Amino acid sequence: MMQRILEPELMEEAAQVKAYAEAGFSEPHGHFIELLKAAIDDPAFVTCMGECAISLPEFNQ
Repeated sequence: MMQRILEPELMEEAAQVKAYAEAGFSEPHGHFIELLKAAIDDPAFVTCMGECAISLPEFNQ
């Protein structure tokens, strides 16, 4: 088994925390959802989620 090596804390200064908090993540997050939708619509996409079903508003449009 590979030993896990933790990364050092990256936001140690108040300015770093403020910049992260003010960053806009809606574009990359939205892009991820679009890629996921495309993958799910692809017949080659296979996933095993046990007996769970996806029930998210983003997928029911």
